[in-house]
Amino acid sequence: MVNSYKPAAAAFALAFFIAGCGTTRQMGASDQVFGYSLHEVDVTVSEDVNTGVFERLDDLEDDEFAEEVRTKLEAALNEAIGTSFSGEMEAQVIVHVDEMAIASGVGRALLGNESYIGANVRVVDSATNATIAERHFREGDKDVMFGGNLGILVEVVKNVGDAAVNDRVDAVAQEFAQAVKDWLEN
Repeated sequence: MVNSYKPAAAAFALAFFIAGCGTTRQMGASDQVFGYSLHEVDVTVSEDVNTGVFERLDDLEDDEFAEEVRTKLEAALNEAIGTSFSGEMEAQVIVHVDEMAIASGVGRALLGNESYIGANVRVVDSATNATIAERHFREGDKDVMFGGNLGILVEVVKNVGDAAVNDRVDAVAQEFAQAVKDWLEN
């Protein structure tokens, strides 16, 4: 009788441990944005954006490159999430980019460097300016290298072939926009 609490305590400890080991699932924003329609997408880039090491787009300066990424990201977001809202109240999506990197073809092939955009995304009620939903995203070409020795060889050829910076900026913007759309719809 003295030791009858041990199985119950062990079961409780095990349940507590397993609950703590689960992956954290990001909740979608569909409940928060229900009843809103998209009024505007506004993308800004931090003045001190962390650009990482990147290949310049047509030898643009940092601020010109940031503007090019901003423009492509805003277009991708408008295209991806334009139909994600279907309510009567108006909302705007405000995106503030705080980090970005576009890896060179050589960097992708030899070093496995990734291209990405990191930004805080807020959905704001247009009438009250109140934040409805908010999340930070860091999205890009995560699958740069994979698949063992043969996979690495295939990826080297693919990555050098995909070396056009404009294409990678577009691809990363599309990946980011899709992640935001998924968040809004789930």
